[in-house]
Amino acid sequence: MVVLWIVYISVADLMTHRIKNSNNIFLLALSLILALTVHSDQNILSFLIGAATGLLVLLPFYILRITAAGDVKYMCAIGSLIGVKPLVFVAFPVMIVSGAIYASLYLVYKGELISCFRRMGEAITCSVLGRTLVTIPAETGSAATHVFPFAIAISTGAFAALYVSMPPGLLELVNTVSRLLGY
Repeated sequence: MVVLWIVYISVADLMTHRIKNSNNIFLLALSLILALTVHSDQNILSFLIGAATGLLVLLPFYILRITAAGDVKYMCAIGSLIGVKPLVFVAFPVMIVSGAIYASLYLVYKGELISCFRRMGEAITCSVLGRTLVTIPAETGSAATHVFPFAIAISTGAFAALYVSMPPGLLELVNTVSRLLGY
């Protein structure tokens, strides 16, 4: 159920460029139910700390206007689901790398990758030489100004964390089924 909901949120963000609060609340509720059904105070604590960590790791990206508020809330829900260690050591790095790959592929598709890197190089050079942060805005209508469906990158990180943190028996079962299906 959780995996399907994560896929649903990614597809919805891809199509609408928006992550609804109701989707994030539902994922948080599923995560809380999972934490409560194990009957352990540690799971409730993991739920809360994971949610707070998810919020905190993506908040700087929101402040810099790289992600939207829905992305931050979605990462909060993912953090509540997977916990702090998988979030920080697996989901977040995978999210950053996959987000960069997805964005680069989008810019290649739009034919604007070189101009984006040129603009970034100029901004870095001006910032270093002038010792002040410089941004060089993209041209109006450029692909660099488009809304990027970041839920896909967050979901990729979440799936990586879920895969890595699977119990060995379940991981072996998944690998066996994948081999049988030819994947």
